Amino acid sequence: MHKAVSSVYRKRIDETFRKLQALLPRFLEVRQEMVHGWVGTNRRKCGNPRCRCAQGELHESPSFGTREGGRYVHRGIAPENLERLRTATGRWREYREARAKLVKTFERLLRDIDALEQCLCVGCPDPLSPWKNPTEEEQA
Repeated sequence: MHKAVSSVYRKRIDETFRKLQALLPRFLEVRQEMVHGWVGTNRRKCGNPRCRCAQGELHESPSFGTREGGRYVHRGIAPENLERLRTATGRWREYREARAKLVKTFERLLRDIDALEQCLCVGCPDPLSPWKNPTEEEQA
């Protein structure tokens, strides 16, 4: 029984290890800048009663959002920086998604290693008495 179940865990450990081998180069190959945050659109009224925004058609401008000191902060983006910032925040998002996948893969690997240990463990022998191999006990 132990050998059949343990071989399943060994196979899963091997598969998970191969997934890790495929994931790790993503982190080692990153050479371009990343920016922690996101690019969005800010919509607001200007305050002029005759403006189109007074009827509900709000003014739009690109904005950058991030967390600083535990709070969300939004800033306007200069048009010449928009595409570069959009690309850099996209890289950061992809990096974080890959990191989350890496964490889940490591968790699965540890669960399978613990399960394999449980399959192979025959219990804690008394340290003062001689320990017998389970196959020796079955033959006796």
